[in-house]
Amino acid sequence: MRVTVIVFLILSSLVVKAQKQLSKDEYDAVTEKYRVEYQDADKLKKRLLGLFVSIEGTDQAGIEQLKQRFGISEALMRSVAMEIYTESLVAVKEQRTDGIDGGLDAYRQQVGGALFCLGLSADQSTKQLLMSIALDNKEEMSFRQQSISSYLRASDAEETKNALLRFLVEGDRMADYARSSIYVYAKTIWDTASPEKKAAIFYALCVAASMESPQWVFEECDTRLIAMNARYKDSLQREFMLKRQLSLPFSKYYNGLRSQMEKEVNRLEKLKNHSNVSINLAALKMRNFNLPQPDLATNDLTEAMDDTGAENTTGSEAGRKVSMYVLLGIPALLLLGFGAWKLTRK
Repeated sequence: MRVTVIVFLILSSLVVKAQKQLSKDEYDAVTEKYRVEYQDADKLKKRLLGLFVSIEGTDQAGIEQLKQRFGISEALMRSVAMEIYTESLVAVKEQRTDGIDGGLDAYRQQVGGALFCLGLSADQSTKQLLMSIALDNKEEMSFRQQSISSYLRASDAEETKNALLRFLVEGDRMADYARSSIYVYAKTIWDTASPEKKAAIFYALCVAASMESPQWVFEECDTRLIAMNARYKDSLQREFMLKRQLSLPFSKYYNGLRSQMEKEVNRLEKLKNHSNVSINLAALKMRNFNLPQPDLATNDLTEAMDDTGAENTTGSEAGRKVSMYVLLGIPALLLLGFGAWKLTRK
């Protein structure tokens, strides 16, 4: 065992040393070699197929680096990814287990990888394809979920909002496990999104959280919202959401989650000041995130969390302010009334 480890370390050091000794000219020569090769669709296809079934898997940074370093156009990437998707899907439908290392599972990986790449190089027709796959009840759920993830990555702010509401809240609302996955996708995409798209994702998930059940799915959404914007954690609306979850029947397997929610409600009830978030579905649907947003002028999502503008005022505090104004106004009204009565007496 010790000898094996020593040999591995020696080989690793030699690889690192060889990489360090690669001169700029040599590096540029290698880059140019593959830049030419990957303009050939068949050679690019072979490289992508290798990536899709590799141990490392497929990631956005790797695909984007591949495109940039070797000058692969969006059109070429779409064309090759679409070819891989079509061929691999046929193999999956036919339940083929031969012709590729890994058999049927490898074909499924190729379908998923192709859908992922399509999301990174999408045009309008590609987005339509991804949406149609996501809506296809006859398609494998894993492919539908990957299509939703890829669509969310490719879509603009308004398209993102509409897709999230469609699959999390409205007519095409997906089942529990699928929704929990969408919350994960949404946060991943949020991390690198534009300010407008960040806002669209955040507000859509706020509305979804207000209607979510069961509790473990709500917790998935709740966790992502806290990570997106810390002010959500102390919002009055979140307190209401948690109380709603606690009012629903709990599975015996989620006693720990119930205890956690009770502690959060207790903490929120003791807060002197709450933030506010909008959970108004009708208002969200009317709002176009592709247009300039007043609350995005400083690119600070924490500056405008509530459609009403009451960002740091709880309902009870607002009520106390109204009461104060009424009480201050009563003496003035009484004096005015008394003066009018005196004039009539004269």
